[in-house]
Amino acid sequence: MLEILIYLHELEPPVLHRDIKPSNLIMGADQQVYLVDFGGVQSQGNANGATFTIVGTIGYAPLEQFWGRAVPASDLYALGTTLIHLLTGIIPADLPQKNYQIQFTDKVYISPSLGKWINQITEMDLERRFKNAREALVNLESEAKSQSRLQPRFFSAKKPLNFSSIISINKSSDMIEIYTHAPSLRELKKSGIVGGALCIFFGLLLTNPIYGILFLLLFLWEHIYSLEKRIIFILTVILFR
Repeated sequence: MLEILIYLHELEPPVLHRDIKPSNLIMGADQQVYLVDFGGVQSQGNANGATFTIVGTIGYAPLEQFWGRAVPASDLYALGTTLIHLLTGIIPADLPQKNYQIQFTDKVYISPSLGKWINQITEMDLERRFKNAREALVNLESEAKSQSRLQPRFFSAKKPLNFSSIISINKSSDMIEIYTHAPSLRELKKSGIVGGALCIFFGLLLTNPIYGILFLLLFLWEHIYSLEKRIIFILTVILFR
């Protein structure tokens, strides 16, 4: 959408759509968004004439547009209110406002930078909005790059257990064969299973030592996969009885 507005606004004279809203956006079969209904288009060169026709939809168009003073930033405001409607599923006019700013970020799950960007293009004060679509696009791309650089510093997670290495499938025309093998101790440590088991063991040990020892024995038995190791384990338990 911003690229469409850049094209329209950088024509000579600039062309203003003046009626951007969800019903005037169409998603094509090529997954591209198309802006339709140019019945309210105005050349900015004629915007300062003595007479004007009020065009726009209440809740989407900015205040200056109803005064006959539409500028490129007016289309940005309408784009912002359209995004708010699409994100929340609520008509912008039905959302609460504070200091003439639409309050919507508590109803959606978006990055703070995107919320700030939408808030800026929907500022009621024309001077606080981006001047044109190109400036808005540059700012949006800059914020996206900043977020991609900062994200690894704020998010970290343990590597999950890789079940693709535990299960293998052979498929033929008449059958499907599924092979499984036990995960290694290293995989179990990475998955957090060992740590969870130890927490349960110590909890049971503090409440009832017998249950704690039984749980530990069962856990060790379930995670010893070779016959030789199981035999050694049984002999060890017998010797220390």
